[in-house]
Amino acid sequence: AGITHGALRALRNAGILERARYMTVSSGSTWFGVALHYQTKDSLDEFLGQTLPPEYLTKENVTSAISGTFISRPVLFPQRINPQVFKTGVGDGEEEQMTTD
Repeated sequence: AGITHGALRALRNAGILERARYMTVSSGSTWFGVALHYQTKDSLDEFLGQTLPPEYLTKENVTSAISGTFISRPVLFPQRINPQVFKTGVGDGEEEQMTTD
């Protein structure tokens, strides 16, 4: 999704994106493509944000709206998810936790 985000910014900045009629996504870029297709709150410029020079790549800048609402507004998972623990929801009503290594 990150490469797709940057590629679309570059296409927009070059004036090419506005002439595109279709976008194809696969694998990781699907996360970006689905959010871009279905979001209705932001303009394309707000959604994509700005490309920042390396000296401005701070935690505050890269997680703010300047980097695009795709980054600053969590769409699917509003709470942080611990990727090491998942609830399996197996069987008889008891929740079992599975950890990944």
